[in-house]
Amino acid sequence: MGKILRFWISTLTMPFPRRLMQKGLVNYKGAKGGEMKTCDLKIQDPANDKKAVGYRMDMKTGKIEGPIPVEISVSGDAESFKLSDVVYPVSGIDYAAIQKNIDTLKPKMDEKYSVYQVSGIRMDSNLSTGKPQILVHIDGKLKANDVSKNILLTLSPDGKKY
Repeated sequence: MGKILRFWISTLTMPFPRRLMQKGLVNYKGAKGGEMKTCDLKIQDPANDKKAVGYRMDMKTGKIEGPIPVEISVSGDAESFKLSDVVYPVSGIDYAAIQKNIDTLKPKMDEKYSVYQVSGIRMDSNLSTGKPQILVHIDGKLKANDVSKNILLTLSPDGKKY
């Protein structure tokens, strides 16, 4: 597959988010552990490195749809934009280190939240630095007052906290 432009995984998917459920992260009532809601992937087009294509998994059939052309829009100087500046090699993602960071949150989450779950994992570019980042979205309900609270854990692809 090569280089990822960006990806968005909503709720949980493979290879590493399913392990989060096995590590004891708790789901909201009625949600199934490890249930994937959506899975979208946008990559640099192998046939033309100036373009991007997307793939989407049909959650009912499990079939992968694509390639789907991706329209690229740029704010700022669009003429000097190079797709190669914003893609990141899949081999550079340290899944184990990301998992470890998520695991270290569990004691704090257990203390403050009655229920919580990883609701999404996304890789994107930091708008201010242009560097790739892994965003782990966690949704929960506080024990103190039953109010919903969202947490965003921001990591570098090698698993270090930003």
